[in-house]
Amino acid sequence: MKPSDQTPCAPKLPATLDQLLERLRAVAADCPDCRSLYMVGGPVRDRLLGRPLEEEADLDLVVEGDAVAFGRALEDRWGGQLHIHHPFLTASWDGAELARPVDLVTARRETYQRPGALPDVVAGSLSDDLARRDFTVNAMAERIWPDPMWDRVDSQGGERDLQEGVLRILHPRSFDDDPTRILRLARFAVRLDMRPHAVTQAALDEIVSSGFEALTSVGGDRLRGEWCRVCSEPDPVGVMRWLSRNKVSEALGFSAAPAAMDALDRLFTCRSMGRRVSAEDFLRCWWLAGAVASSPGSPERSLQAFGLENHYGPWLRQKEALSEAAEGLEGVAGDDELEAYLADFDESSLSMLLALYPESRTAVGRYESVIRPTPPLLDGRQLLAAGMAEGPGVGHALKRVRVAQLRGDLSSSEEALAFLELPLS
Repeated sequence: MKPSDQTPCAPKLPATLDQLLERLRAVAADCPDCRSLYMVGGPVRDRLLGRPLEEEADLDLVVEGDAVAFGRALEDRWGGQLHIHHPFLTASWDGAELARPVDLVTARRETYQRPGALPDVVAGSLSDDLARRDFTVNAMAERIWPDPMWDRVDSQGGERDLQEGVLRILHPRSFDDDPTRILRLARFAVRLDMRPHAVTQAALDEIVSSGFEALTSVGGDRLRGEWCRVCSEPDPVGVMRWLSRNKVSEALGFSAAPAAMDALDRLFTCRSMGRRVSAEDFLRCWWLAGAVASSPGSPERSLQAFGLENHYGPWLRQKEALSEAAEGLEGVAGDDELEAYLADFDESSLSMLLALYPESRTAVGRYESVIRPTPPLLDGRQLLAAGMAEGPGVGHALKRVRVAQLRGDLSSSEEALAFLELPLS
């Protein structure tokens, strides 16, 4: 957890990043709207932790002056594409010959008209900009231009807190201004193996105890955006367990029951194996766990918080489908019957079924290890090539073949075509 480098020095960069820095410095020197240019936030923090700058997911730069004008100068000189966000005095330049854009922020001050609202921003100094950030470890900057390059600015004590392994908010009402910082706290705590400072923990406990409204005042789009970042973490389930331990899950209307965590853990394992699992799948899995386990809170309001109230009916129907499947699987013996119950279940549903109805483990295990990996004997193109007319009959025929295959009556495509009384292609 201790920084590997206590003095400002240039990081070792690959040619692409080295070239990017030279381009940034060259444009800054010729741009009258750029008085100074700094790298800020995560890249500075992670460099102090000894992590390579080229591995950063985001490169954040603060411009003392006008970040939009600086971005236009970059675009004019080096090409690429600039995306401008005028209300927040920011821009994103996609022209760095890297896999990610460079975020440009005008040094600014922020005020919040009400808790959870988007901030009102005005241009300010670097000190103003660092003072508006979420945690001290993310409130450090290193100079890119003018010289001396890599001169560090740490007015909030971020390096000290990094050494001590604590996440400290910059003022006691930080979570009131922006409750999504709670999800960021969970992400950083798990990813960086850090703990909340006493001031941070007290503020967290206060806003969680205030209930549902405080945590959901930010609007569905922003809450879903932060949720997607949680699901993109190296250990998303670890972040969700942290949220549960700190009662954030309950305040959001989600279950903290062990079964819910088991379901999420299995879903993460599926994703790590290369199966397609989305951020919404994680959210649906967590929500269904609470609905099935009848956890306290309002399942409908929790979906409203994320702007997903139209999912309420379909997800409740899925809850009923899980219960019916678990009951039906108790008397199932044949592989064709197993597939009939489970073929329409996605990874989230299977995870829920296993976690909440452990008696289905044997059946689901056979389905996943034996039945699902068994390729079908025919597909629709083969049936059309054999002379079958397009229409619903193709699907019905494929289902008949699949049932016979899983019963052991058919073992080849030739046998399947003969079974359907179709000529061999």
